[in-house]
Amino acid sequence: MSDPEPTLVELDRGGVLVETRIGPIQFGYPPETIKDTMVRPSGVPQVFVAPKTLFCVDRGISFADIEFPVYFNFFANRRPVLAIVRPGQREELIHVLREALFGPEEIELREDFPADAALPDLRREMDYFRLNELAMSGRLELEDVIEFRTVDADTPVDLGEGVEIALDAAGDYEVRQDDKTIARVPSELSPPPAPPEVHTSRDPFVPPFFGLTVLGRGHGFDPAEKTTGFILWVGGKGILVDPPVDSTEWLKTHEISPKLMEGVLLTHCHGDHDAGCLQKVLEEGRTTLFTTPLIHRSFLTKYRSLTGLSREGLARLVDFQPLTIGRPITILGGEFLFRYTFHSIPAIGFELFYHGRSFCYSGDTLNDPASIERAHSMGYMDDARREELLEFPWNHDIIFHEAGVPPIHTPIEAIARQPRNVRRKVFLVHITPSRMPEDVDLRVAEEGVQATLRFKNKPSQREHDVAILDVMSQCKLFQQLPFDRCRDLLAAVTEETYGAGETFIHAGARGEKFYIIMSGKAAVWRDDREFKIYSRGDYIGETALILDQPRNADVRAKTELTLLALRRDDFLDAIRGTQVVLTCRRLARNRELGAWEVVQESPILRGLSTTQKTELQSILRHDTFPEGFVLAGAREVPDFALIVATGTVKTPEGEVGRGAMVPDFAKVARGEPYLEEIRAISQVTGFSISRRKLSAFLDENPGLDLRFRGAGKDG
Repeated sequence: MSDPEPTLVELDRGGVLVETRIGPIQFGYPPETIKDTMVRPSGVPQVFVAPKTLFCVDRGISFADIEFPVYFNFFANRRPVLAIVRPGQREELIHVLREALFGPEEIELREDFPADAALPDLRREMDYFRLNELAMSGRLELEDVIEFRTVDADTPVDLGEGVEIALDAAGDYEVRQDDKTIARVPSELSPPPAPPEVHTSRDPFVPPFFGLTVLGRGHGFDPAEKTTGFILWVGGKGILVDPPVDSTEWLKTHEISPKLMEGVLLTHCHGDHDAGCLQKVLEEGRTTLFTTPLIHRSFLTKYRSLTGLSREGLARLVDFQPLTIGRPITILGGEFLFRYTFHSIPAIGFELFYHGRSFCYSGDTLNDPASIERAHSMGYMDDARREELLEFPWNHDIIFHEAGVPPIHTPIEAIARQPRNVRRKVFLVHITPSRMPEDVDLRVAEEGVQATLRFKNKPSQREHDVAILDVMSQCKLFQQLPFDRCRDLLAAVTEETYGAGETFIHAGARGEKFYIIMSGKAAVWRDDREFKIYSRGDYIGETALILDQPRNADVRAKTELTLLALRRDDFLDAIRGTQVVLTCRRLARNRELGAWEVVQESPILRGLSTTQKTELQSILRHDTFPEGFVLAGAREVPDFALIVATGTVKTPEGEVGRGAMVPDFAKVARGEPYLEEIRAISQVTGFSISRRKLSAFLDENPGLDLRFRGAGKDG
């Protein structure tokens, strides 16, 4: 058989594939790329080459999500993966794989349970899942599933049959066949493409006060389906449960405000469940991570190895909310009850009770009585744990139950044996819908906003008042006010609704009201063009009220729009004598001086949300510096950072102009000295920010901090 034609293919989900005589070789492996290779004629590669950088900061995803290729090669193709790495990467990938395949090395559960609770032996249970006849010792070890080879400038890797991988003089990869270079692959991979963002004028999604929206229902080996994850709606706010990769882009496409998301609930650290977590961190504000202390430590271990951040630096990116097993916990007014499941690594499921209705999520688990009995008989669990696992709570109104691929997931037959009155409440997830047996009386959960399951749609008056308070609390201006002023505002606020296209602020008119968006989107129009877009929690109209000036633009409803409105006198009375007045005046002046347009020139800052840009503008100061002015002295800690509006600045990296951020914002925030001088080589104007205010802004927006710092730097 003749050799395949040398080809270099960019995979849809990221990474590069090179076809060779010995089979395909994959460079970089972002999440779910196995779904691209499974459908190719040459199949899933055995050889994987790690890029120089293991984590993509711009997208918040791993470039080395190798666990599913490892699973597939071992269990389906009965062979280990060959991983080609650079010096130092082997140890990092071993940390990642151990967490994903075998769980944490140390299982300390005391923090996860009430003080008087008996603790399950999760380490012993996980050992049950390592029993495998394909393993050399009968017990699965890392050496059974992966082999590492190191490539460096002096040492190519010989793959046999005349194929080798080498580094060229620039440090990029060369694939050679019979001493001829058949492909060159950059050492730094481009970020995988994000799903296209769809801007529509559709009516905004109105979340249920209690319900579920499925983001994905498949598993890691299903090319046609997104991996399982969903939004749990409680009190009108959302919790992302195991968000699949690019869930944040999905929310944008479906016009669901990120401010509706209270946080992320992580059930365990397999790649098809944790891949979207750090993407949520990159959005505006801070993200709450709900999980147990044990799973949190595992998450930090895994992603510390990928990002290069310290454990402490990674932990600072999220607000960790520890979950206690077996004790009711109130989140968003709902009562949650968590449990550890029967799985190959620590994993949780939960029950939820809210307003007289209930929901149960199995989590990833081998909920099969026969398997539980077998593990018990072999000594892998005690009597109490056996009873706990056999007594699954089938009594809830709706049950999401996984039906993945045995031997670590629940076989469909085990669920199908339940009585009919139970089966009709069950929605299957973590399954390939096309492979559902025809004779099984079960249904697969439906994806998308249109299929949202709603327990409770219409809020009570109290719930509606809480929703108003929630939106007002998200308004940055009011976060500076004392509580009694906020009480007065809540009493004075009214609701207004507008249809798409309606204008509620007219340029040139006197300002009579201050607005906060409760739902929908509004667009600012100047000179017959759409200038900016506001969404939930954003405020509009403060400038005309504080400066007593006419409105300077039209503002129209871009979608169906609900606004919280405050009359002029109520708004001014509430902020009188507070820092809010100074903040609004500074914001108005910076807008007049073109701060918004300058921010839009920055490659990083232009990606901020409208809320973040508004907050940033409110803490900037307009400055002018003469030619020759030293913005940062060599080996000195800069007092401020600058976004350049006009003029040219000389930096160690070269000359920069409009939109540049100097000195390095991350170093300024951390108080690190700059090694070389930064000087204005012409008169420079721009918008400066003090080190103290920059540090506070990045602390409130850790995703932006991560982008500034970049992966591979100590946090």
